[in-house]
Amino acid sequence: LEDCTGCCDNSCQDCLRHYYNQYVQERLDRHLASSLMRYALYGELPVIQGGDQSRLLDRLRRLLELDGVECVSEAPIEGSVVPLLANKNGRRIAIGVRSALLDKNEFDHELFELDHLTDLNVRVLNQFILSKNLPDIHHEIRELL
Repeated sequence: LEDCTGCCDNSCQDCLRHYYNQYVQERLDRHLASSLMRYALYGELPVIQGGDQSRLLDRLRRLLELDGVECVSEAPIEGSVVPLLANKNGRRIAIGVRSALLDKNEFDHELFELDHLTDLNVRVLNQFILSKNLPDIHHEIRELL
C-alpha cells in the first residue's frame, strides 16, 4: 500500500484493484487503507502533514480562485501555517484537512488554535469527502465567504 510499484495516486492493478472489486474501484484509496492498517497494527493515529494538506486542497483552491476568492497556500498566521487561507470581501477562512479515519469530534487539528481570532473562520475538511465530493465542499466554503 505504501510502496505501490504502479506509483498510483489512489489505487491501481498493482496495489488494490482486481476483477472482484471493479464496481467500487473509484472509492479505493491505498493511503487511507495504509493509515487504517498502521492504526490496527501499531496504534498510530493518522496525521496529514501540512504540505500534504496543501496538495490535497489544491483543486479546491483553483475552484475558489475562479470565483474571485484570494487564496494563499501555506499561509503563516500567528506562528502557525495554514494549509489554505481563503479571503473575499474581508472574510477569511483557514482551511485544513483531517484523515477520514478520525471523527471530527475526536481530532484536534492545529488550526483550532487560531479559533480565538474573531475575523477568521476555521474549517477542517474530511480527506475522503474532499477527494470524492469536491463540488459540495466548494459550495460550503463559497457560502461562508
